[in-house]
Amino acid sequence: MAAANLGAIAGYTLSGVMITYFGWRSIFLINVPIGIFGTVWGYMQLKEITKKPSGEKFDIAGSVLYCIGLATILLALTLGDPLSGRNLAILGGGLAIFIVVIFVELRQKYPTLDVRLFKIRSFAAGNLAAFINSLAFSCGPFLRSLYCNWCSVTAL
Repeated sequence: MAAANLGAIAGYTLSGVMITYFGWRSIFLINVPIGIFGTVWGYMQLKEITKKPSGEKFDIAGSVLYCIGLATILLALTLGDPLSGRNLAILGGGLAIFIVVIFVELRQKYPTLDVRLFKIRSFAAGNLAAFINSLAFSCGPFLRSLYCNWCSVTAL
């Protein structure tokens, strides 16, 4: 987490410098070669360390329901007024689909998301801590983007 946070902080700083002195296209000019190098290096250097599972079937029902539930919640969060009846109904539908996902995944032999793992206290606490950390770390850039948009709108 420290490396990811440090990389994100350095990314904001370096990208601001690059955009200021070299224009916004410079972001792509530096990321494309790094991405190509990382892909080639990973393909050549990284090896499989475990056996591929055999006999496991793909959980189509859980995957489809999970995608529909997530898409429904994201739709509710991105449409106009978040407190409108329509958006609250869409959000409620998405949450209801996620409840169905939990029941479907509990019945699967090879679930997409093994919800039984959340019975392990350290696993659940670690995921909650990581979620709160990423939420807190993302708030600053998100709020700055809203503030900058608001400033440009009020300046008109």
